[in-house]
Amino acid sequence: MSFYREALLYDIKNVAYVTADIMPVDDDHQKHQVFDVGEDGNVDRVTRIMNLAFAEVVEWLYRFTKLEVRKGGKTCSCSKGSGVLAGYLDNEFEEPDEYVLMMRIPSNFSHTTLHLLKELIHEYIVCRVLEDWLSITDKADAEVWRVKREEVATKIKTYRNMGKKVRISLHPRW
Repeated sequence: MSFYREALLYDIKNVAYVTADIMPVDDDHQKHQVFDVGEDGNVDRVTRIMNLAFAEVVEWLYRFTKLEVRKGGKTCSCSKGSGVLAGYLDNEFEEPDEYVLMMRIPSNFSHTTLHLLKELIHEYIVCRVLEDWLSITDKADAEVWRVKREEVATKIKTYRNMGKKVRISLHPRW
């Protein structure tokens, strides 16, 4: 699955714009801070939170996404594909054009579940960023996005298990 940074930013900016536009306060400076989520300087924070949100999702889907840790080299686990995850990582700023989620799934995994997961992951990243941004600029609205983020996270964790084989014991164990 691929999640394009520009598509995520577009949704984040749109929601931030509407949020600021309908704010009941007359403080234009406060509204301006919400509007500016995608502006220079601010977008760096947004990108770090997008990276964090994507890493959280990859971890939740561990059973499908796990990668072997190998020595040497350095590749990003969130952009340009998830190849070999190197044993060395740093906190250098990464601004990927695309977040690529590579999964090994069983043959009986439903395409409709994959589609649903794709939509939920996109929504999770948007909610995660808006929660963080509004926790800085408009604390009242941040709570709304925290609740939404938690709901979407719960759905991702539920649907990741669809298609999982359930074994039912034919003989009760006493």
